[in-house]
Amino acid sequence: MIRWVRSFSKAEWYWALFDWANSAYATTVMAGFFPILFKNEFARSLPSTDSTFWLGATVSISSLIVAVSNPFLGFLTDRLQCKKMATLLSSLVAWISVVGLAFIGPDQWSMALWLFGFSLAGFNLGMSFYDSLLKHVTVSGKEHLVSSLGYGLGYLGGGVLLSLNIFMVFYASWFGWEGPIEAMKYSFVTVVIWWIVFSFPFFRWVVEKKQKHIIPSFRGKMIQVFYEFNESLKVMIRDKNILLFLVSYWLYIDVVYTVINMATDYGSSLGLGPSQLVSALLLVQLVAFPATLIVGRLTLFIATRYLLLILLFVYVIIIFWGYRLQTAFDFWGLAVFIALAQGGVQSLSRSLFAQLIPLERSGEWFGVFNLVGRFASILGPLVMGGVTRLSGDHRVGLLALWGPLLLGMALLFLVKPTRQVRD
Repeated sequence: MIRWVRSFSKAEWYWALFDWANSAYATTVMAGFFPILFKNEFARSLPSTDSTFWLGATVSISSLIVAVSNPFLGFLTDRLQCKKMATLLSSLVAWISVVGLAFIGPDQWSMALWLFGFSLAGFNLGMSFYDSLLKHVTVSGKEHLVSSLGYGLGYLGGGVLLSLNIFMVFYASWFGWEGPIEAMKYSFVTVVIWWIVFSFPFFRWVVEKKQKHIIPSFRGKMIQVFYEFNESLKVMIRDKNILLFLVSYWLYIDVVYTVINMATDYGSSLGLGPSQLVSALLLVQLVAFPATLIVGRLTLFIATRYLLLILLFVYVIIIFWGYRLQTAFDFWGLAVFIALAQGGVQSLSRSLFAQLIPLERSGEWFGVFNLVGRFASILGPLVMGGVTRLSGDHRVGLLALWGPLLLGMALLFLVKPTRQVRD
């Protein structure tokens, strides 16, 4: 164990610890308590299918904002060399929005969605800037291991705080709260405190590698900045292998993000209680931590592309399992399958792309990478929410995700082995 810990540098640990910090938002707020609060408190007067639609629409609109702004903001962070500052400002937007959710009352579903949308945008933008620092903290060839370390710690950290939050909800009276609803709202405050405290090493000690020849080009006229941005995008477009990977990524990550954002809402709509839902979510965190680290180690023996295809096939099973879901036990089984695949798909996609891009343009190119992911988040929840509303059946909405997943797998199979591109 000590040898494994020492195999990573301090910079790699500080970088990965940010995943531990902000994953509390992904578990407690995004995937855990907000969908439950939205169904049972913020939008309790809305029909179930309508609340599902509006939640999906909010996720899509927030993702659209991030998608449109990501590449150019990444370009600016390269020129200004301010990736850490951009991560901090994005996180600040999320912190303020999440605290605001603690003060939303019954049937104030519109305000709740506004705050949730802002928090989601801040979280996702911050993750994009954070991802772009992967090449700044590690050496070439080690990206898969470090990326898996980040996601692994994220699942563990998110699971630890979620456990505390679940305890707060189950024993709300011990804290002097009226019930689970009030406890869930206070848990949002703990998420912000957790996020701030554990992200301190990242903001204090992670160092962005300086690229001196980049700075002067930004000091010119703004028209020159947009010209350089356009030229840089052309470089990526000319690389057919990267384009093929990005299209594949857009299709399959659509399914992954939609499952993350909508799984709790889906289970709630099928009649599962809050305790069953959060227990399954906690199970995901506990299983995903070792599973993601194991996937990172497997990259030493299995080609990343094939390992990704294996993990994506697990999602084929997940969709079918969800369609046939009947009991809480089935939902927990579904949670285990998600835990085995989710972290590996995310971490390998990030590190695979990091190996393809040049260091001096990591912010910009990861902006495009996350633009693709955000556009997937626009399509997936709208498809699932829209089909659910039209058919009146949540199961049919879930089954609609099979199409983009299978097509994405087919295109990923055509991607050539990773190689370093020339800028």
